[in-house]
This record gives sequence, C-alpha cells and structure tokens, in this order.
Amino acid sequence: MGRGEDPFWKYASKCKDASQSNPGFKCNYCGGSYAGSITRFKRHLAKIEGQGVNVCPAVPKDVQQEAYQAIVDPQSYCQGIRGPNRKRKTMSSLPNNNAAFTIPTSSGRQSENQVTDVGMTLRELLQTAEQEIGEEIGEGTTIALPGVGSEMENNAGGLVPPVNTLGDTLLTREVVGENFEKHMQSIWYWLMKDVLRIGIYGMGGVGKTELAKHLNNKLLQDPNKFHHVYWVNVSPNCSIHKLQNSIAKAVGINLSSEDDENKRAARLSKELTQNKRSILIFDDVWDYISLQDVGIPIHMNGCTLILTTRSFEVCRQTNCQETIEMKTLSGEEDWCLFKKEVGDKMTLSNYVEYIAKSIVSELQGLPLGIRTMARYMRGVVNIQQWRNARKGCIQRQVSEEISRKLKLSYDYLKDPALQQCFLHCALVEVDRWRDKEDLIQHLIDEG
Repeated sequence: MGRGEDPFWKYASKCKDASQSNPGFKCNYCGGSYAGSITRFKRHLAKIEGQGVNVCPAVPKDVQQEAYQAIVDPQSYCQGIRGPNRKRKTMSSLPNNNAAFTIPTSSGRQSENQVTDVGMTLRELLQTAEQEIGEEIGEGTTIALPGVGSEMENNAGGLVPPVNTLGDTLLTREVVGENFEKHMQSIWYWLMKDVLRIGIYGMGGVGKTELAKHLNNKLLQDPNKFHHVYWVNVSPNCSIHKLQNSIAKAVGINLSSEDDENKRAARLSKELTQNKRSILIFDDVWDYISLQDVGIPIHMNGCTLILTTRSFEVCRQTNCQETIEMKTLSGEEDWCLFKKEVGDKMTLSNYVEYIAKSIVSELQGLPLGIRTMARYMRGVVNIQQWRNARKGCIQRQVSEEISRKLKLSYDYLKDPALQQCFLHCALVEVDRWRDKEDLIQHLIDEG
C-alpha cells in the first residue's frame, strides 16, 4: 500500500533528512522516528509492545483504539472505513503466489518447519497483504485471507490456530463512579505490564465482584494478550481439594479419579502451563491460599492471578504485586446509582426526591444497600410509603439483606472478643478515628 494511501499516515510526518532510499518519518504525537513499515507504526500507535516496537506515550485514546482494531481485526476495520456496500473476494480468486508468504530462516534458507514459531509474523504479513491487494483491486472490496481471524494453512501443510480468548462472559450491572473507571484502567495497565498478582479488597457489598466481572468480560474481548480467562468462586473455609476441583472444572479437566492433592496439583500446573498466558480470577477469597499446593503456576508463561477479598491481609500474604481498595460511593455517586436502579423514567416530586435523598444518605454509599433499597421502592409514587421507608419500615428489610452479607464476616472471626469488636463498630461511626490504632485504643477503653 502506498505511503499516501494508508489512513494512518496522517498521524506521521516526513523527517527532514528523509530520502528515497531511507523514507523516514516521525510520529506526530511523541516525535518518535520510524522507517518503512506502516504496520510497525500502527503497533506503535496501538501500544502493542514487542518485535522492537516502542509504544507511543502520547497517542489519544480514540487513535489508539483505531490502530488496535486495524492490527487485531483488519477486516472489521476495513469494513468500517469503506462502508457496508462492498464486494468480497477470497484468496482462491487471487493469483497464487506462495513465494510471497515464504519466511526465510536466519541462514537465508526457506523453512517449512518453523511456522509455529513465526505464526504471528505470518499473520502480520497476511494482514499487510490484505491491505495492499485491496488497494490494487479498488475501493469497496474486502479481501478474506486465511489466517486473519480464522485458521490458516502453513507452508508445512498444517494449521496455525487463531488466537482466541477462551472463557465465559458473565452478567454484569451498570456501574457508576469515576473510581470504577480508574480501577479498570489501573488493572488493565498492570496486566499489560505483566504484573502477575493483583488483589482487589474492600468491605462486603462495595462492588469488588462487579469490578472483577467487568474485567473478565473485557479480557475476553481482547485476544492479543491472554488466551484463557478462568473465573473461580472461592468461599469461606474452602479446602485445597475443593478449590482444585473448581479450577479443574473451569479449565475443563477431570480430577475425580485422583485423591492425592500433590498429584492433582501437578496435573493442574501442567494443564495451566500448557494453556500459556492464562488469567485466573478468584472471587471472594477469605484465607491465604498456597498457590503452589493448589497447583497454580504464577509466572510469565503460566498464570496471572486476580483475586477479590474483604481482607488486605489476604492480598499481602498472597504476595500481590499491586492492590486496589474498593471504597463506598461518594458525593453524588450514591444518588446517581439509586436513580439508575429505581428507574431513570420514574419521575419523583420534589418532596419525594428530598425523602429519597435522605434515605440514600443513610446507606453511606454502600452499593449493595442502595441497590436493595431502590428495588423495594421501584414504582412507588405514594408519599406515605416513602415516609414509611424513611422511618424504617423498608430499611429493616434492607438491613436484613445486608446483614446476611455482613454475618459472613462476623461468623468468620470466630474469636468472641473480635466478634464483640465487630458489633461495636457496627453501632458507632468508625470514621471519627483517623487510623486503626485510635480505633483499637477506643475499643480497649470501652472494655
């Protein structure tokens, strides 16, 4: 494809010292210099590292996404810029020129046995050829090449499978708040930087699982980095044997015939290592988990672990490299969530809105409580019912639902003295103490 024809050339400028033999150009956003390949420049804009490409630190998000789509899914990208009315041709209708896709070895000889090692390079060549051939045929034509988004035949006659992310898409709720987006961006950045252990912690009902679900679904939409995403529900007092069974079910293997935990761990580790670049998401972890005893290989060619927990200590003991604390909603975020949950089309009078806001403020930004209250009040227009809710008729029912969540934390403490401290904190405003030492001293004073 000629230099002036690819739309991404508009993001580059010709270098002053460029010549016909050295057609250098520089990125308009960061000033980085490049020579030749537009594909490498697209990877630069898309922030896809590797193969000697330096990512652009200043590219706008919309340009990054555009470049990423052009690299990962060129057919959809071409369809978007050329419009839906197009002819479709396959490689079988084009001149047969296998030599153009033969990859030389380092010694200069052509190899038929190295396709597995250079599968990504071959895919990139095919993507580039798709663009170039499309220009030769003319606008409004899309070329369907084998290997771009489907299986392709290599020079040895075998198949190079497509890169697909395997896992289950989870049902999610609409979320509110700037912190949610910041948390998503932070975790995504860490994953792209190969952080292997990430912890998400916070009190019950604050939205840890919801964040992890959204992350799970986002990972499934991006096959470039991870090939498998496994979601595993952990529970209080979960044994190694039970956790191994849950992981095996997610991975798709059967451990029922093996009782020895060491052998089960070895088989799990082998399976997860063979799958390569996998992510394990452990939801609702209550205790430290020995990853080695379970059989989870946390390394570059093995697994990346993301866990949600109510305790920072679990993150620390699991040696999480990065952690995120989920906090309650603040400012107008709690009211925004309540309106979304009760129904955006539901019109409240000024007086009812005043009552509703006072109810929401008492829930102190806890998403679980806000959603539960909104569900009870959905469709209610009678002023007396809203007054009753403020007086506590509905709030008692909401409290029961929240209490079921909190009782798990209470029961887990086991020590009667700690349980008494837990109940005391539920009755007073713990925010008045600046740190945990002040709170501990207060509890000692109270006996």
